[in-house]
Parts: sequence; structure tokens; C-alpha cells
Amino acid sequence: MTSRRDPAPRDPDARPEGPRDDRTLAALLAPLVAGRSVLYIGPSGALTQALAAAAAELRVLDTAASPGQGAYRPGRLGFAAGRYAVAIVPDLGALGDPAARFED
Repeated sequence: MTSRRDPAPRDPDARPEGPRDDRTLAALLAPLVAGRSVLYIGPSGALTQALAAAAAELRVLDTAASPGQGAYRPGRLGFAAGRYAVAIVPDLGALGDPAARFED
């Protein structure tokens, strides 16, 4: 007889990892972004592809890309207030001081 071990408890503050979590997050976010302009700051992948299909407009600032390839660079974002209806940032730590990035 084999024993089945319970998986280790997951850290509730941990960022979702992998395509399965991206698909789950995309399904949850789809109604929120449907037909809206969306700013996404984080690593691009399956999640951003799904968001692009639902959103009217998607701007991706990729935290994993190399400079010049749509990469996010620390500093002020420089968007006018109200430019995006929805902003998605899976890891606020990537922004440094988030409040300073979203100032008018």
C-alpha cells in the first residue's frame, strides 16, 4: 500500500507560478478587463496572452524582458491619470515604491 502525502502548505503571499496558475488568474481577471484598457507590469506569458484576448487594449511592461524589448524600467511610469482603466501588477516589489510610480 502506498501512502499519500499532503502537499506542503502554500504561502498565501506567493506569486502564482507556471502556466496553470496563469490560466486560473486569466479566467478570474477576464471579466474585469473585458473591453477595457489595461496596463500590465510583470513577466509576459500565458497570462498576458489571455488578457490581450479579453481587453480592448493591453500595454505590457515586461519585468523579465531585456532593455529595448518592452521591458519595465524602474521610475515614474509617465501615464496621464485615467489612461488605463485597469492596472495589474502581480509583484508590487518589482515597482520599488508603488505609490511613487502612479503619481500624476
